[in-house]
This record gives sequence, structure tokens and C-alpha cells, in this order.
Amino acid sequence: LSRNRLCGLYKENPGDSKFNGTYDASGIKAIAEALSVTASLTELDIQGNKIGNTGAEAIADALKMHNSCALKKLTVPEGIENHAALKAACQLREVKLI
Repeated sequence: LSRNRLCGLYKENPGDSKFNGTYDASGIKAIAEALSVTASLTELDIQGNKIGNTGAEAIADALKMHNSCALKKLTVPEGIENHAALKAACQLREVKLI
């Protein structure tokens, strides 16, 4: 299930090497909320999704507020890695931001 529309990733054509995401900022907010209750998620790859500034803020807030977050690696859509609040939150929690 990790590579289909139910989980937020799909390929337009089976031969494509790039996955597309189905999540927008509201979906990413739900994922950000999950970061606060799971201590087992260590990597999160949300590239290909249209999270925008709202989604980046939601993830940044979740990282800043929850000491129990075990996330160590976060892969985001191109350009989002430069979001100031997300960069700061990742530095605070020692999360590798890609």
C-alpha cells in the first residue's frame, strides 16, 4: 500500500520513475499531527506532494512541540527545504531535511 493513491503516492504511468503525491496541506496537517503520537516513525518522505507553506508550518509546529518525535529524516518537495520555520524545527530536533 505504500506506493498507491490510498497512501498518497502513485505513478501516472507504470514506467515512470517519479511518484506523484495526492496530499495537499490538509493531508500533511494530519500527518504532522501523527508525528506527535508516534515514537517509531524515523523517516518521512513527502516529496511530490503539494504541501505549500501551510503544510510546512504544520510539520514545523509538530516537530517543535513534541519531544517524543523520533523523526530523523524528512524529505520534502523541492523548495520547501528552504522554509525558515521548517529548517529551524529540523535543526532543533536534529532531523535531516532533504
